[in-house]
Amino acid sequence: MEKSLKNILILCLILSGAVLGFLLQGRMQKISTVQYAGCSKGIHQSYLSDKDFFDNAYAGVVKKYDMPEKKDLLGVFVNHHLLAPAIIADTMNAVASDAPIDILLVSPNHFSAGNGQIISSIDNWDTPYGNLNPDCDTIRLLEKSGTVSIEEAPFEREHGVSGIVPFIKKSFPNARIIPIIVKDTASDKVIDEAVENIRKALPEGTMLVGSFDFSHYLPDTVAQFHDEKMLAVINNFDFDGLKMTDADSLPGLRLYLKYMEAEGGHAFGILHHTNSAEVTKNPDLEETTSYIDGFFERRESAQDKRVTVLAFGDLMLDRQVRNLIAVNGSEYPFANIKRFLKGSDIVVANAEGTFTNFSSVTADLHNKELHFTFDEAMLPVLKKLGFTTLSQANNHALDFGKVGLTESQKAITQAGLETFGDPLNSQSEPIIETVRGQKIAFVGYHEFGPQNDDAILGAIGKAKAQGAFTIVYPHWGVEYQKNPTSLQVELAHRFIDAGADLILGSHPHVVEPIEVYKGKAIFYSLGNFVFDQDFSKETMRGLSVGVSVDDQAVSYYLFPLDIRRGQVSLSHISDSDTILKKLAEDSSAETSVKKGIEKGIFTLSR
Repeated sequence: MEKSLKNILILCLILSGAVLGFLLQGRMQKISTVQYAGCSKGIHQSYLSDKDFFDNAYAGVVKKYDMPEKKDLLGVFVNHHLLAPAIIADTMNAVASDAPIDILLVSPNHFSAGNGQIISSIDNWDTPYGNLNPDCDTIRLLEKSGTVSIEEAPFEREHGVSGIVPFIKKSFPNARIIPIIVKDTASDKVIDEAVENIRKALPEGTMLVGSFDFSHYLPDTVAQFHDEKMLAVINNFDFDGLKMTDADSLPGLRLYLKYMEAEGGHAFGILHHTNSAEVTKNPDLEETTSYIDGFFERRESAQDKRVTVLAFGDLMLDRQVRNLIAVNGSEYPFANIKRFLKGSDIVVANAEGTFTNFSSVTADLHNKELHFTFDEAMLPVLKKLGFTTLSQANNHALDFGKVGLTESQKAITQAGLETFGDPLNSQSEPIIETVRGQKIAFVGYHEFGPQNDDAILGAIGKAKAQGAFTIVYPHWGVEYQKNPTSLQVELAHRFIDAGADLILGSHPHVVEPIEVYKGKAIFYSLGNFVFDQDFSKETMRGLSVGVSVDDQAVSYYLFPLDIRRGQVSLSHISDSDTILKKLAEDSSAETSVKKGIEKGIFTLSR
């Protein structure tokens, strides 16, 4: 009973990486710093000294994997979240060896400790399975080349290393370790130069162990969605895509993947893909950590063409929202969803107004004139947060005339974002964004502008002719009406008949039901995104849709939103469950899709 209570307490302490670091402080002190032959006799303690904890993790290892030959096996990813020790044990066991071997362990520098950008240690590690010794010659060689600085203090709290060394010693009893921790501030240039020096310095046959956790502090469905892009980035060695992903060390991942790419380890084999909500069987966990554990081998792999799109409804940055930004800062509307925004390839919204240098007329709340313009200075902010694409096909895009619209389109483009659609339905050419070989097209439509259906249908046809997954972003319907009009339904069907793959509607300011027509999803209204309409529960809610597209299927992830005082947040799990259940009931789709809507994820064939 005493041991069970002890293990429970251990797991509770491990649940938070941030808390964990502070708990480690003072506990992992070196017991000696005597120098000999250019290498230290100092000792770091592994995070846990309880051998039963690790033995129990290995006790569940029963599966045998069809692994590549040792000469082709270059390394593994393992999680360092000790809430899931059995996953680490199983992954390490899959590549275990009794032979003498060097292990380069790459970890985040979670606390940005120490002076160097890349730091190593020459101390020994005391683990429950005995001492794990460093390869001091190689570490000194890396220091001499300027690749690493040798500093011991940062390792005293670094759970990305201290939590993994027992697994290394257990699975590789005759290994020597070369631990490195990488700061988030390490530039691409520093990382790429380090990779070249590491390749020159490492003994032949060295295995790389990447100690990385992925999507953090977000609900289960968001973690799953973010992992879609992460897996595509890993499988394609997509270093541009890596810059806007959700992981605990993007420079560390770059170093690891650059090494694998240079060594020909192009094939990644997944052994485990899950997260802490699934491991604990607690789907209502508000803050999860994702685990992607697997191995890299020398073999070419098929391209992973998966692309992710995160879509929102109406974005309004004038009136009361503008005033709140002036008081609280430019990122204020998005402060609660910054991590949510960073894990997608394309982030798109309907810009319910233009970005111009015109003075706001609605910032004076006594002025009831509904002419919206947004500060152009917000565009770099949106870009930094992860936005890539904005629609201008709406009833506020001409609030400051054609001059305002032209200025807005120019400003958006100069800020490095894409824009599509216009309120007159005349500039109907699709924009096509290509990500990892997959083409995603956007076509804007404004129901209340001049009806130019031939142009819209022609734009859809042009996009399809180029093999693009075609998304139509219509601005339509009746404000505050909870169900689509007959015209919305008619138009949506016509768009799909013309070749559209997905419809993402806006304008009603409330969420409207979903329909699946001829195997294609229609979201009649995503409702508000950032707005100041706090006069009703419905206008203070929105729906964000995560779309994962590959050659065979399209998966939809549904994220209910709360909007309060111009600031958007993911809905609390309990509220989200209620919202999605009602949305499923109101939607028109097969039973299996309705069940998926209720759970927040459904998939359709492409």
